[in-house]
Amino acid sequence: MLDPIDGTNNFGRGLPGFSISIGVLRNGQPYAGVVYDPVSRWLFTGCVGRGAWLNDRSLRARPAPLTRSSLVSVRTPLEDGTPPFVDEWLRRYRLRRFGSTALHLCYVALGALDLVHDHRASLWDVAGAAPVLLEAGGVLTTADGAPLFPATAAHLGGAPIAFLAGNPGSHAQALTEFVGAVPLAR
Repeated sequence: MLDPIDGTNNFGRGLPGFSISIGVLRNGQPYAGVVYDPVSRWLFTGCVGRGAWLNDRSLRARPAPLTRSSLVSVRTPLEDGTPPFVDEWLRRYRLRRFGSTALHLCYVALGALDLVHDHRASLWDVAGAAPVLLEAGGVLTTADGAPLFPATAAHLGGAPIAFLAGNPGSHAQALTEFVGAVPLAR
């Protein structure tokens, strides 16, 4: 799957925070991926069994729980208003949004973001970054904690995906705190 410009709004306005993303799925599962940020010249790569890399540096998601200094990313706009879990996250954590869904996932692999929630991603937004995140030890599920992969026929056809991604500690904590109390999927 190819996303020639992930973060088109940023790209179109001359802002950083866009990437080129290529993902290879094998039997609907993430197998290999490349996400390139041409502004920073960062090349994120991941392949099943071979690890995740930022240029020549090995990546490992930091297994930190969510704290007041945690950085989380949530896609906006939220068409039906701010869900209760986002309201709570805004009170507890620091919000960051850079423009590219693929970069957000790679930033979790890098240890720079702790948690990412997106309610309208496309498969081509996540296919290149998923192997990077997963090989770095991160977690990527549907918004309610079910496996995101294998990719469904609907997702291959462009249907929106709601997902939750994070390091193992932040992801588990987010699921424990919010799933059941409020719906994550929209």
